[in-house]
Amino acid sequence: MRESLKERRLIGLAAGFLIAAFSLPVLAAIPKPPLYGERYCGDPDFHCITIGSPDAAREAGAESARRSGRESWEGLWPDERERVIVMKVNRMNVRLKKGMVIAVPNHMEGKTYMDFAPFPSKLPFECEPVGEPVCRLVCENCEDGDASYKRICESQCKPKGDWTCGPDGAPVGEKLIIIDLAQLAFAAYAEDGTLLRWGPVSGGRNWGAYVIKDNLTVVGEFEISRKYGRGAKSRLYPRATKDKPAGGAPVPYFMRFHPGYGLHHYHTVPGRHASHGCVRLFFDDAKWLNQEFAEIGTRVTVRPYEAN
Repeated sequence: MRESLKERRLIGLAAGFLIAAFSLPVLAAIPKPPLYGERYCGDPDFHCITIGSPDAAREAGAESARRSGRESWEGLWPDERERVIVMKVNRMNVRLKKGMVIAVPNHMEGKTYMDFAPFPSKLPFECEPVGEPVCRLVCENCEDGDASYKRICESQCKPKGDWTCGPDGAPVGEKLIIIDLAQLAFAAYAEDGTLLRWGPVSGGRNWGAYVIKDNLTVVGEFEISRKYGRGAKSRLYPRATKDKPAGGAPVPYFMRFHPGYGLHHYHTVPGRHASHGCVRLFFDDAKWLNQEFAEIGTRVTVRPYEAN
């Protein structure tokens, strides 16, 4: 006997509940990757603390523990210089939560966050010959009727590092922003290859077998094509729904380097990749890059998620 419309609806509803019941535990079981700072836990120059444990309370000190009742960035490291170091080392600006593992340098006295840069302080600013020189004949005095020819040879060169080389074999100096997705960090280099600033990033979410390709940050060579100010908002995220139009998420100091991708501040840089494809930055880093360093045309090199 054919089921009635009401019976078919009830069967469909029950099937939906069963699918949801079996799907939710699977989704909930998707493991998040470890926090970036955990890779330092075996390094003799660092020690690691677990938020909410006695070692974190000792790090904070009795007075801080009594005052706050829980660990915070300010409570654990009231000295701003040290706090900035620890936050950048861990690639994190989010609120500390129980169970988080945080890496702390053993010796921070007299140091700044630049002493913990995962990039060289100076890039190799030179070129090296590749293959045979390319030669051509150039006519001299052709307009005066007393023509003579001169043989000119130019070396074919490649840069040592992230630079370009001119036809004379000399490096072409230019500003450079490197986004290293494997190290969750950016670097800003001056025209002569000097590291001016570095900071944490969070790129497109890449969680192993659960990666969503549309969320990955593009890798390759690009340049800044547009810049926006502190009030910039996304035109794409959050996704459009029936009740809410698309866009509207704040993306202060957005700097586009590829259609649909840019560098910008975001309030959660969580020590792992978590964005929809853009590169999240700490507020001070985004502001500095936008207002004091990056120009339209500034080169951007995005390195892959896994180091070569």
